[in-house]
Order: sequence, then C-alpha cells, then structure tokens
Amino acid sequence: MILIISILKIFNSCLAPSFATGLLPLVIDAHSWTFIVVTGTLTFIVMLGVYVMNEHTSQLEIPSMQFHKMFFYILITLAWILIILVFNQPHMAAIPPVFVALFGIINQSTYNFNSYYRHVLSLAGAATIGTIVHILVASWLGTAVITLPLVFIWLRLWKVKLPAAYTLPLLAIVLPRSMFNMFPISTLCASTFLLGMALIYHKICID
Repeated sequence: MILIISILKIFNSCLAPSFATGLLPLVIDAHSWTFIVVTGTLTFIVMLGVYVMNEHTSQLEIPSMQFHKMFFYILITLAWILIILVFNQPHMAAIPPVFVALFGIINQSTYNFNSYYRHVLSLAGAATIGTIVHILVASWLGTAVITLPLVFIWLRLWKVKLPAAYTLPLLAIVLPRSMFNMFPISTLCASTFLLGMALIYHKICID
C-alpha cells in the first residue's frame, strides 16, 4: 500500500485502480512477468479508447493527492490488517476492489450513511453473484459473460455508480479455493469495516 501510494504521489495521480493491480498479484499468487505485460497492454488499449472517444477532454484538471487523506487511508488499512491477524483470517487481508472503493470514497468531498450502506450491499452482492454463478457455470468465460450484466442490474437497483463492483465477479474466477469459499463474507466484512471507517473520517474530519 505504501509503495503504491508513493508511486501515485510521484506521478501526482489519484488513480484508484492502481491499488487493484498492485494487490491482485498477492491475491492470485502471481509470479510471472506475464501479469505485468498483460496489465500494461490492456491499460494502453483502454488509454487509446479514451483518446479515440475524446473522453480525456473532460478530465483536464488532475486532482492533487492530499497527505492527510493518504495518511488516513494507510491507517485504515493497517487497522484492517491488524484485525484479520487477530482473528487469523489472512485471506481477508487484501480484496482489491474494496480498497479501490475506499480510496475513491476518501477522496470524495462528501459521504453519508445512505451512500455507505448502499456501497456495502453493492460490493457484497457483486461478490455473491460472482461466486454463485462460477459455482453453477464453472467456466471463466461463461462466468464473465453472465455476471457483468447481473452486476449492472444490481447496481441500478441500488442506484449507485461503483465501477469497482464489476471486478468482484471476475476476481472470484481467479481466487484460490481457500479464498473462494468465503469470498462473499470476506467482501461483506471488509467493505463494512473499511467503508465504515471512511464514513467516520468524513463525519469527523470533513463534515
């Protein structure tokens, strides 16, 4: 986490998905340079798509990284790691989409309880959808095709825009069996605590 934040600070970036790509190798136990090549290639393709669709013109102003927000982000992360160590549940230490959502929420100007519970249910629901579908389908491609529209509908029901939720069903596909069985519960616990701390941060330090 600290190294990822340091890189973002160097490039003056608040790109939340960086936490997903930084934590994912730990979750899936990646040891090959292929992961880096694939990540770089897909990012380049997405960048080309943004430029071709001329979407970059609406993002001219780059938000600056604020030290106190990053300090609190690290503090929340350390608190969560301490909790999972106490309860001896190491598989719950790193759930990339939840940390991506946390980063975005901390950098928001406002956050309230209404958004909090809808975000928690959205994330936990997306993880549950991915887990159930993958058990029934047992196919990587089939799970991806089926779950993404379902997550879209799920988010529409809760009236939230939470891009990180779309990655949870895909994460279920690549999780080790030891993490897969508890994935929905782990996501619920992690999002409840981490986003709850973000809510407290907004109420005390911002509102």
